[in-house]
Amino acid sequence: MKSVSFFAFHVLLVFFTLGLGSWLEAADYATPFGGREEFPAFFTAGTDQENQLIRQELELILKERFERMTVPVATDQKGVYEKVKFFEWAEEKAKKMGVSEKVRMYPSGGLVRNNVSEIYAQLYEIKIREPNRSVLEILKEIRKNTA
Repeated sequence: MKSVSFFAFHVLLVFFTLGLGSWLEAADYATPFGGREEFPAFFTAGTDQENQLIRQELELILKERFERMTVPVATDQKGVYEKVKFFEWAEEKAKKMGVSEKVRMYPSGGLVRNNVSEIYAQLYEIKIREPNRSVLEILKEIRKNTA
């Protein structure tokens, strides 16, 4: 019983030494993503109209990236691969198979997440250097550099 009391005393001592406020602040960071400022909500930080423009700009960036995305595909020659724009190549194959009217292609969730994360990282880096620039202005710059 003596060891439990000793332990409880030390827990209370630490608690009161740190103070209730700092203990509660630490609770905000209980998870790696607990801090509000660690990942600012750049894509939804403005008015509804601004957010719509931000979304449109983000979609344009993604569209341009996916249109340019290349992958190696096997050719008719054994062991020979060629680099092709994936979505153009896939549409061409679908047309040859006669299913292009029945099939709609979408990028996979992982591909979208990866690209949105990369765009967010670029946006974040610029916002650190230039905090007064608008998100929309920065996205337009990213799109210009993407093309």
